Amino acid sequence: MATDGCRPRTAAPSPVAGLVLAWRQRLFLTQQELADSTGLAVRTIRRLESGSIRHPRSESLRLLADALRLTADERKHLVAAAQGLGRDTTPRQLPPDVVGFAGRRGPLSQLAVEPTGDTLLAKAVVICGMAGVGKTALAVHAAHQMARWFPGGQLYVNLRGFDPSGAPMAATDALRGFLDALGVAQHRVPADLHAQAGLYRTLLATRQVLVVLDNASTAEQVRPLLPGGPRCLVLITSRSSLSGLLTGDGACAISLDPLPIAEAQELLALRVGSDRAAAEPRAVDEILGRCARLPLALAIAAARAATRPEFPLAAIAAELRDGRGLDAFDNDDPATSLRTVFSWSYRTISADSARLLRGLGLYAGPDIGVAAAASLAGRPRARHLLAELVRAHLVTERAPGRYELHDLLRIYAAELACGHDPDADRQAAAHRMLDSYLGTAVRAAWLLNRHRVPITPTAAEAGVTVEPITTAKQAITWFTTEHAALIAAIALARRDGFDHHAWQLAWALVDYLDRRGHWLDWVTTQRAALTSARRADDQAGQAHCHRGLGRALARTGRYRPAYRHLHRALELFAGAGDLASRARTHLDLSWLLGLRGRDHDALDHAQQALDLYLTTGDQDGQARALNAVGWDYARIGHYQHALDCCRRALALHRRIGDRAGEAATWDSLGLINLRLGRFRRAATSYEHALARYRDLGDRLNSAAVLDNIGDVHSAASDRDAANVAWLQAADILAELGDPRADHVRAKVLTPASADRGR
Repeated sequence: MATDGCRPRTAAPSPVAGLVLAWRQRLFLTQQELADSTGLAVRTIRRLESGSIRHPRSESLRLLADALRLTADERKHLVAAAQGLGRDTTPRQLPPDVVGFAGRRGPLSQLAVEPTGDTLLAKAVVICGMAGVGKTALAVHAAHQMARWFPGGQLYVNLRGFDPSGAPMAATDALRGFLDALGVAQHRVPADLHAQAGLYRTLLATRQVLVVLDNASTAEQVRPLLPGGPRCLVLITSRSSLSGLLTGDGACAISLDPLPIAEAQELLALRVGSDRAAAEPRAVDEILGRCARLPLALAIAAARAATRPEFPLAAIAAELRDGRGLDAFDNDDPATSLRTVFSWSYRTISADSARLLRGLGLYAGPDIGVAAAASLAGRPRARHLLAELVRAHLVTERAPGRYELHDLLRIYAAELACGHDPDADRQAAAHRMLDSYLGTAVRAAWLLNRHRVPITPTAAEAGVTVEPITTAKQAITWFTTEHAALIAAIALARRDGFDHHAWQLAWALVDYLDRRGHWLDWVTTQRAALTSARRADDQAGQAHCHRGLGRALARTGRYRPAYRHLHRALELFAGAGDLASRARTHLDLSWLLGLRGRDHDALDHAQQALDLYLTTGDQDGQARALNAVGWDYARIGHYQHALDCCRRALALHRRIGDRAGEAATWDSLGLINLRLGRFRRAATSYEHALARYRDLGDRLNSAAVLDNIGDVHSAASDRDAANVAWLQAADILAELGDPRADHVRAKVLTPASADRGR
């Protein structure tokens, strides 16, 4: 955009012509209104503008006043206006630049683009974000940097959209201030909002002005303040996204998050001194964490450090660590007290959204989905409540349908919940949310493994929303998305006494955690679940937790405690008369004992499982037990028995449609054929197993089969193929944190391991 000095020059207007133009603006008279005046007025104005009347200025003013038929008071204003001609009325309203501004290089680079030509790429930019994230600081700092590109002046107004008084500034009041700054006499400002906006746009139509609209509440508040001309830029700050301006007015948006770590360090060092910050890097890191890299919180902490220069930064970090809630961020100025600043946003939202926010502060995990949030709120459709919280920047939608609270806002929301909501209401909200997770998790667990021994989940309360999951693929996606939230839900259930929810959620997670190799989470959740089941004196729950914990510990190589937990589960299931779960635990013990090289003991437990399944008539269980018996026979060298059992198992799995069982049985057949020296059949069997495990998303067993495929190729003297398979297996095991990764990789690193089969 070219400045006025770059435009073609024209003859300078006469003083009287300038006076006429200025007075027309002050009267809010259009050229058409002047032309409609009396003939005398028209002729006099034309003669004045042409310079054909050569009277002194006072006489020219008298003739003009006569032509316009002004009253005595209007003549006084005309004289006053004439006296003001020639004075600089260019507005310079920007607040002082921020002292110690740091960071925000990305947003600044988006804003600080010098205009070229007669138009701007963006005429309005909305800078949005949560309270305390530094929106005003960025807008004012950027405006000072860009001021030289706007010779027509800079206008600024605080629209008080989230003011503690609860009364945002009316657009008419903001326009009056702008018109006054642009030289329009107050008594000539129209009373009507649309007329004011029209005059404002007229005055800025040909000027190059930067307008800063700070702390806006709604698009309706902002819209009358947008210039109509192509040469003005408007910076708007708001805790709301003001999406109406983006869709209807062509504005673009810059959304601010807490500062990146490097920029947060830079801000703190600038405020407390770089030498002081460099001397205590650990304290700096803790301060950044306690302040959640929020600029306002960092500024408060830095101010405390600056007023006590003799204190180490570690002492400031300790204050933040030991302070109760947000007390450490309070100060004498309400405008910069973190709790107060958050409250300005909180007061703008609806009662239902406020209730949901308070619940999220107490009960949400690292993030939350729509169904769990709807249950927490007790509303069948909570998406509009979440959208309101997002618009107010009290909640962030970090991914489509996934919502999270900033750490400090979580503390604030939890404080509100404890202060506003009765204990019974808070417990009911937590109950509904846990019901939502449990109802969906049990459904998803069954879709992942339709052959598990079922449990009867706790009955759901009214107002609970469950995810509509219908396929195994949807189930694995849901578990992956909700993984961290479910871990947090189990911890919450244990903490707040929802004991049945705790162990049943842990039960539902087992197959997902096992297939994805999340064994530490598996151990953690089962231990929490076992504590809850014991507290509830739930014998069935304890049995399931002992079994789950035993399997999880075995995955991590802790075989002795794994055996104790599985043996205790077997005792509890036997005492409860649960034959199906007792049989499954015998299979777990067979697997564990096989890992420890006790193959004959493993075969004994597998045979006991088969006998129980034959008693109950459970064909799925029979198929799994037959495979286990066949595997154990192969391990002790009875290959014909092994083949017979595994072939019967495979036929049963196919009839039932159990692909996981098929995969396991093909793996057993691969081992048997390998031991018999039938390398081609072994490779084919393992390929069948691998394809099914990959379809199921079972990475752990996929890695185990790849390791076996490497062994087959090695035995067949195909060293290159063996190395490829072993490397693939080792990579997967390493990603899962499985200690066997190094053992498998060592097969590749030791050439003799590939030569021994020759």
